[in-house]
Amino acid sequence: MKNKTLIPSVFLAGCFLLIMACHKIEDKDSTVIATSIPFIVDQNIEDAYVYREGQTSIYSDIPDVVAIFVDSIVGFEGGYGGKTGSDTIKILKSDITGWPDTVTLGGKSITFEKFNKANYKATITSNIVIAGAIPNPGPTAMEGFYLRAATGVTIELKKVFNGVWCLEFRVLRLWKP
Repeated sequence: MKNKTLIPSVFLAGCFLLIMACHKIEDKDSTVIATSIPFIVDQNIEDAYVYREGQTSIYSDIPDVVAIFVDSIVGFEGGYGGKTGSDTIKILKSDITGWPDTVTLGGKSITFEKFNKANYKATITSNIVIAGAIPNPGPTAMEGFYLRAATGVTIELKKVFNGVWCLEFRVLRLWKP
């Protein structure tokens, strides 16, 4: 007798639970927000600066306008131009995240940043190397351009001070008619 009432009761309870589990709860409608990541249009800062210990002039060497970024989807607060009216922003020297110690020897980096209206970061970084004096610097007049004809790569050798040189690589494009 117990089985006659227990089996229909379990069946009804199972049907009720199945119906309740299939009941859809309405979610809020999602909102589509267009956004993009800002990109560099013009970079006015060098990739790296090299100085002799005690002779740093990084503040005066960095241009007032470090770079120009564009975001044509959401734009920037205080930006100008473009289809949003605020697509373009200038990254200024004053937008630095912090000035490094330029007295001690070694490598440092400086970063400049601003955020677009969607809170994505527009950032640009440069490196600073503080080199120490060299007791026997060797040759002191090697600056100039050197071409490796086999690869078409030109190397510019820039003198920082006796014994410390910077290399800058450039690829020449040789057009043949």
